[in-house]
Amino acid sequence: MNVLGTQRVNLAALPKLREQGDQRHRPLMCDLGKRLAALIPSDADVTGVAGAVVRLVAMAHGARPLRTYIDPSRDGSEVVFAVADRVRVDFFSRIGLDSLLTAGSCL
Repeated sequence: MNVLGTQRVNLAALPKLREQGDQRHRPLMCDLGKRLAALIPSDADVTGVAGAVVRLVAMAHGARPLRTYIDPSRDGSEVVFAVADRVRVDFFSRIGLDSLLTAGSCL
């Protein structure tokens, strides 16, 4: 928690800290787009997205999954979202809002 005096020091230092951070990370950021693009295999099939959309539209109302993954880079997001969803379900159950956790809900 910042008290008024400390907050003024933080606000005064912010531009300098931001500049130092920018200088430190500039080499990392200059070719980030290229490095991210390199994660996608050159033979990645874009029709996988269209196929997933067709499968989702064909599903009965209330049966569609919260998320569908088409990720040729295999960046780990599927695992991260699975863990986050499990934690969310546990949290909602603990606070008595598990009725919101139905198929097709926005959670």
